[in-house]
Amino acid sequence: MSFWQDVFSPFKSFFGFVADKAPSFQQVPAWQSGIPQPMSLNYEAFAREGYSGNEIVFAAIEEISSSASEPRMHVRKGKEWQREGPLITLIDRPNPFMDRYAFWATILMYYHIAGNAYALKVRSRAGKVVELWLLRPDRVRIVPDATNFISRYDYMIGGGVSVPLAATDVIHWKKRNPLNDYYGMSPLTVIASRIDTDNYMREFIKSYFLNAGVPGGILSVKQELSQDAKDAIRDRFRGTFAGPRGWHELLVLDNAEATFTATTAQMGQRGLVVPELDEINEARLAMPFGVPLSIIGARLGMSSSSYGNRVSDREGFWDETLSPLYKELAGPMNLSLVPEFSGVDEIAFDLSDVRALQEDVDKVHTRVLKDVEGGLMSFEEGRLALGLPPIPPNGHRLFVPTQVLVTPVEDLGEQPEMDPAMPPPEPVASRNGAHP
Repeated sequence: MSFWQDVFSPFKSFFGFVADKAPSFQQVPAWQSGIPQPMSLNYEAFAREGYSGNEIVFAAIEEISSSASEPRMHVRKGKEWQREGPLITLIDRPNPFMDRYAFWATILMYYHIAGNAYALKVRSRAGKVVELWLLRPDRVRIVPDATNFISRYDYMIGGGVSVPLAATDVIHWKKRNPLNDYYGMSPLTVIASRIDTDNYMREFIKSYFLNAGVPGGILSVKQELSQDAKDAIRDRFRGTFAGPRGWHELLVLDNAEATFTATTAQMGQRGLVVPELDEINEARLAMPFGVPLSIIGARLGMSSSSYGNRVSDREGFWDETLSPLYKELAGPMNLSLVPEFSGVDEIAFDLSDVRALQEDVDKVHTRVLKDVEGGLMSFEEGRLALGLPPIPPNGHRLFVPTQVLVTPVEDLGEQPEMDPAMPPPEPVASRNGAHP
C-alpha cells in the first residue's frame, strides 16, 4: 500500500471506496490510551462557592432540578407509545433508595454543576439491568481506548481505592465541551468570575456591618520613610488585608509616629450598594442556565414583571430551556439503556402532562366552540377535543341556539330542499327597475 493509501485509509468510506475491513478512526492519542483522564474543573469549588455559596446559582439549578417532578418517560414499541413496561418500572424505582423524581433531580443537579452525570447499571446474575445507581461526577475517571474510544470508567471510593466499571455499564450524560473529548463543560465555568464578584460583594457588605461601618482609611506617617520602608508597609498591608477576610482589619505600626484617618461610605445611592451592579450579576449568573429571573424571585425579575409576564416566562422556560434539555437527557438513555430491553425502540420524556405547556382551559373551549360554529369541526369532533364522548348519553338534554342549523356531513354542499308549504320568495328589483 502506498503512502497516500495509508493516509486516506481511515476515510475510505467517506469517499465511496470499498475497504478490506471496516474503517476506523483513531481519535485517542496513543499516550492517553489506558490512562485515566482527570476532569479539567474543580468540582468541589463549583459545588461550594457556586451551588452552595451563591443564591442565584442555587435557585437556578434548583428550579431546573425541581422540574423533574412533572414529565414522565414513555417507551415506543413500533409506532405505539406506552407508559408501562419493565424499562419504565426500572426508571420509576431505579434503586431501593430513590424514586423517579429524586433520580432525575439529582442527575440535573450534577449535570449543571459538573457538566457531567453518571449512572451505573447494576445487573442480575442473568445479566439483566435491575437497578440504576448515580455516581458522583468528581469521583469518576474516564479511561480512553485507542480502538473503542472509552475502555472503562474508574470510580474513586476514597482512600485511593479505585473500582473499574465497564464502559457498557455506565450511562454518561455530558454537556458539550469544545476543549475536552471525554468530559462535559459545566455552565459554572462561564460565570466563575461573576460568582466570585457576587460573593465578594456579599462578604464586603457583611464585613461593613460587622465593623461599625468603617471600610478603611488613610495612614499618615509623620516622618520621612525610605522607599524600602514604604514597600515594606505596602507588602505588610497587602499580605494582611488582601481579600474579603482582611477588610476592616486594623493596621498597627511601631517605632513611627503615625495617624490613621478613617474614611466612611454610605450604603445606598451609589455608595457600597450599587443596584445596577447587583442587577447585572443577577442577569449574568442566571443566563447560562436559561432560567428567567422572575421565576427564581430575583430582584431584577420581580421589579419588571407582572403576574401575566411571569406566567409567560414560565411557559417560555419550558419551551426554550427545559424541553430541549429533556431531549438531551433522553439521548444517552437511548444509546446505553434501550438496547438492554428487547422490544423497546425508543424512550423519551412525555411532556404532554407539563402544565406550562398546556393551553389554557378557557382558551381551548373558546377555540373549539368557534371551530364548531364555523364549520371547521363537527359537533362530535368538538366534544372529543374537550375530552368528552362524541355522543351525549341517552337522557341528556342539550341547549342549542335556534339559529344553528344541524347538517349531517353527507349533506354538506347540497342545496337545501324547499318546504312545499312555504310560498316562493318575492323577486327583488334592482336599482334600474329590472328583476333579476
